[in-house]
Amino acid sequence: MTDSTQYDPVPVQVIATSISVDGVVDSDAVDGTSRQTGPHQGPSQLPASDNNVSIIATSANVSKILPILSFLIYLFDTLSSLVYAGVLISYANDDLVLQRNLNFSLWAAEILMLHIFTSIIVNAIATYERYDSMILLGLKDRWKIWLQCLIPDLYIWKALWSHIRVGLSGENTTSVVEWVAYIKLLQAFIGGVPQTTLQTWFLISDHMPKADDGFSSGEAIFSICATMTSVAFSYVFYMAHKYYAVDRGFPAPWDMGLLTLASFFILGGRSFSLAMVGYSYGFWVTVLTVCVLWAVTFIVWTIRVLKQGKGLFFSMSARAVVSIIETLAVATSRKWTAFMSLIYISFTCVYVAENHAATDDWIIWAVPFAAELLGLCIALTRWKVYSKSYMMLRLSALPSGGNPRGK
Repeated sequence: MTDSTQYDPVPVQVIATSISVDGVVDSDAVDGTSRQTGPHQGPSQLPASDNNVSIIATSANVSKILPILSFLIYLFDTLSSLVYAGVLISYANDDLVLQRNLNFSLWAAEILMLHIFTSIIVNAIATYERYDSMILLGLKDRWKIWLQCLIPDLYIWKALWSHIRVGLSGENTTSVVEWVAYIKLLQAFIGGVPQTTLQTWFLISDHMPKADDGFSSGEAIFSICATMTSVAFSYVFYMAHKYYAVDRGFPAPWDMGLLTLASFFILGGRSFSLAMVGYSYGFWVTVLTVCVLWAVTFIVWTIRVLKQGKGLFFSMSARAVVSIIETLAVATSRKWTAFMSLIYISFTCVYVAENHAATDDWIIWAVPFAAELLGLCIALTRWKVYSKSYMMLRLSALPSGGNPRGK
């Protein structure tokens, strides 16, 4: 490998691949292909002290545990979705299911097709980010590179395996960890959140039939929780990596636990709220709602960039990713985070206004309502951690790194 820097906390100005490591082509990329890194920043050396020795030792231990844990969580997530799809197929011809006109076979197909489709999108984005466009145009076998994008989950599994390899070998480089964090973030927000929303919509459509021999919602709840755990972990892993780049150390274990819990509640609550909108008004309304929220957030960032004298296309990809994060997770400011939470809470109220006859309807309403509020409260108490983690995101989206909406 060309770079053996141990978690070198070099400032990163681009979210995905512009990692300042050694200023040359980085040959320790996830799949062995090369990509151009940013200008040389020089290695960061921590002063010798007992505290810094402790930080280095802790970081080394974390770098060995996280790759394996990350691999197992995503494997568990994938298997739970496959098992849920299999359970749906096994109940497809059940008398109670047929009486209620529920097409479990179609539901299972939609779960599998969504997983495949979103993983192909992640592969395509990863390919575009890893290779310079001019390099791709000059490659004779570039069609093979794009053809690989059709293999579901190709890049996520390559990234996870590469993370395990370098973590266990003690050669955990900045470029590999940055790449893994970015791929996991893409998979979480492009694949995990839609999957959770879809499965929650199925759960609401078939919430606890009264017959003892009917389809149990336990499998659906299990799969939803597994997927959301994977999404929350991926998001917090990305945040922890950004925090390390700023603070040269990971957040305290207590903070990491609270961030994961807050992410689980906020991301899970918002996915649940979107499913409730889809159940009440049609799933296309859910898609439109997310697109509108993302567009508004993206426009806010764009206006800020234009006010600073930059062009419309300046940091466009960075603004797009930051807007996705702010739409579905914690924003870069307290006010915008609270505002988005109120919007998603209003979605739950829209559902209960349409569906309030049965006790189950009120239970379905209470779950995302409470999750959103609890997640928001936890996030606000740990805002110092979010502030440090988002510092690099603000730098990537805005020239000055300022916050477009205040604190």
